[in-house]
Amino acid sequence: MASCSSVQSAVEAMKGGAYDVIAKPFGFADLKHQLQNVGNHLKAKTESRFEFEKNKSARGFGSMIGRAPEMEKLYRMIVKAGRTAHSVLITGESGTGKEMVARALHYPGPFRDKPFVPVDCGSLVPNPDRE
Repeated sequence: MASCSSVQSAVEAMKGGAYDVIAKPFGFADLKHQLQNVGNHLKAKTESRFEFEKNKSARGFGSMIGRAPEMEKLYRMIVKAGRTAHSVLITGESGTGKEMVARALHYPGPFRDKPFVPVDCGSLVPNPDRE
């Protein structure tokens, strides 16, 4: 939440990551209302994350299924890596589900509103003219 005196500063605050803006001058009641809205938003976000985690552990993770200790370890790694904006290298034999892991990382992560573009590196052919 940011305090703003002009439309331009409000737009800049929202672009900078502000949840909401409140116009000057504002009273205690306005501030209290805005803080309640932020609190409700954070509570809903937390409950949503809790439901996601609960459902994930109940039936697998996304389109992946399995409750073996190795799969549970993979799910924990996906959740941990998926919360960051860092690049992740996924390796494995053909048919082991690398794209499923990539999707599981992408959709709940910080880039969920961006397109997911799978690339099969094995199908890429080197171009000798570019060397």
